[in-house]
Amino acid sequence: AECLPLECQQQVQAASSHLHAWLVMRSWDAVFCQALSSAWRDRCAPCADEGACMTTTARLFHQSLLPLQSLLASCDGTTLLPSANGPIALCAIERGLATLQAAFHWLSTKSFHFLASWSLEEVFLVTQGDLRVSAQLCTPAHQRFTRVALMFEGNLPNHRGFSLRPSQALSEETLRLFASDCKKMAQETLEQTMPLGKQWRQAKELAARPTEPNEYALVAVATVVQPVMEALAPLDTHCQVEPAAQVCSALMLAWMEHIVHKKVVFSVQGGLQLKMDFQALRSYLASESCPLAPETRRRVLGLGVFRRAEEAARCLLKQPRR
Repeated sequence: AECLPLECQQQVQAASSHLHAWLVMRSWDAVFCQALSSAWRDRCAPCADEGACMTTTARLFHQSLLPLQSLLASCDGTTLLPSANGPIALCAIERGLATLQAAFHWLSTKSFHFLASWSLEEVFLVTQGDLRVSAQLCTPAHQRFTRVALMFEGNLPNHRGFSLRPSQALSEETLRLFASDCKKMAQETLEQTMPLGKQWRQAKELAARPTEPNEYALVAVATVVQPVMEALAPLDTHCQVEPAAQVCSALMLAWMEHIVHKKVVFSVQGGLQLKMDFQALRSYLASESCPLAPETRRRVLGLGVFRRAEEAARCLLKQPRR
């Protein structure tokens, strides 16, 4: 435009801006429609693209934001005045917020649906993959929408009505519900499999020092923990830690509460056996059978709940004998 006469430059810049806006809106329409179509039929398998672990629908929602950010980037400066470009900017902001709201609605619906059906791979892909990655990718877009919207606050009074905080709360809520379900499953498993009574009160001279965990402990690990670890395996390391920590904590806490509730009395031999049983979970996490990344396993093995369980076992050895 600089090589044109001065009186023509403004018209050329205006035409260029309108062409840019038209291309952006057309691109958004196409990708957003793909995202909506995908939302109806997406079975929530990891998409084949390289990069962050996400579903196809979540990736499409994010891709639909990119052209809008490109358009709004031109409204951040002083070369395009708000009075001249207000309608274009407002259209972009409205579409951007609609995209964020649609993405959040889809993610929340899928999260609770898969959690209710205990579809672990899908639960973790949506809550630890889509939600985490979407929060990272959508935050810059939301900040740009808000920044530009402030220039047109009189024309867009409700631009602050949408926040990314609900998506963060959704991730926390689904993790809380997941931990609660894991604890219930652990309680039911221990209720059905953990022996009670005289097995824990054997005299030391009648039995050798225990070297292996009881069968019920292995069953509890295989039933409660192992399926979760296998479902987490495809995710990135930073997405594995919290769910893995939650399920391990849930099992150990349910275990200790079960012993207290049943008022189990232990001899020295029984206390040593319980300590060995508690070790079954740590042994699984440290073994090659656990499919999690080494860094994840290291962090989970450092949980305080394991130390508390070991201390509880030592305390049981000191309880009064009848």
